[in-house]
Amino acid sequence: MGEKIACLNLGQQPLANKFLTQKEVDKTLPGEDIGMYNLEYQYDIDTHLFSMINQPPKEDMFNNTYPYDSSGSQIMVEHFKTIANKINKDYVLKIPNDPFLSTIPNHSTDKINKNILEIGSNNGPFISNIDDRANRIAVEPCDNFAQITNDMGIPTYNKFWNKELSYEIMSDHGLMDVVYAANCMCHISDIKEAFYAVRSILNNNGVFIFEDPYLLDMLNLCSYDSLYDEHFSMFSIHSLTKLLNSVGLYINKIEHLDVHGGSIRIYTSCSNKNIDISIDKFMHTESLMGINKPITYKLFGEKVNNHRILLLNILEEQKSLGKKIISYGATSKSTTIFNYCGIGPDIIDYITDTTVAKQDKYSPGVHIPIISPEEGLTESVGSIFLGAWNFADYIMDKEKDYAINKKWIINVPFPRIV
Repeated sequence: MGEKIACLNLGQQPLANKFLTQKEVDKTLPGEDIGMYNLEYQYDIDTHLFSMINQPPKEDMFNNTYPYDSSGSQIMVEHFKTIANKINKDYVLKIPNDPFLSTIPNHSTDKINKNILEIGSNNGPFISNIDDRANRIAVEPCDNFAQITNDMGIPTYNKFWNKELSYEIMSDHGLMDVVYAANCMCHISDIKEAFYAVRSILNNNGVFIFEDPYLLDMLNLCSYDSLYDEHFSMFSIHSLTKLLNSVGLYINKIEHLDVHGGSIRIYTSCSNKNIDISIDKFMHTESLMGINKPITYKLFGEKVNNHRILLLNILEEQKSLGKKIISYGATSKSTTIFNYCGIGPDIIDYITDTTVAKQDKYSPGVHIPIISPEEGLTESVGSIFLGAWNFADYIMDKEKDYAINKKWIINVPFPRIV
């Protein structure tokens, strides 16, 4: 790693998914939650990696009370089903190019001699859709979700991903033909070791496919709410190329995704042949946008501060009209915004969320109450802050009848009323 430049400080932040009970709120003043830390990011001039300076302990973030359920969003359920079906077709069920073997139906009842590993499986929306005739294996550090996939009959290692775990799984199951990870690699502070662990367990002809939020989208949209305790790094293709090559992995193809406000899906292998044209396109665009220039990150920090001022002005103006302002979705994104901007229950009356585990609790840091949509979507509401702006089209269409004569407040790509 080379010279690092501190470029963005979002101040004292809580663990984004540590929702508080009434008893905990009664004992804690806003901004004094257990586990508060300074959320600050830096840019590495040598590797081009944009990463957190000091991340909270991983055991504090991912444990048996972790509430984020990947199956809680129908959009994400369909997303994982689609990529699982694609992997089934392209890698799991693919018949070798042999005249005799090509006559064998793909959907025979025989066991498929393929090892498929998912890192960060949550409650299984991806791995459960991989053909069950293959050898499916999962890694999930959160006890509550690891139990779910174990109960599905998918061997699940309730541990954090590292090289020791890769050796253990290799000893138990052999090398992997496919390794998949979604919104997981960006959580790991020692990312080089994490990639090395993947290379160690990957068959020489295997493929490692992972997807994570994309740094360039965050910079273009000023979606600083993508940054919170779990997101140690935001990847660019420049940074990933250096990191992956250093452990013997090579990017073969890149796809841009709309999920989570802009993500990339990276196809990698142990071969630097068959390189798709998409790589040059991404690298060229990043260079044009200044992804490898320190001034880009300095300007981003200034833009974030301007967003904060504009959002507060909008909220104060709406509050002066005398109706309730609520937030739709108790998201990690809104946790970052509320704590950075100092937005508490004096401005946002409450948050509605469909996740039962979050209801009747309070948002981290600022202690805004969270209730069900059935209880909270009332006619006394005047404005709705959209905490899950990355699902804006879906949510606004779903609530179009309720939201008549109400105003939506969205913070990306700039604070505004729609």
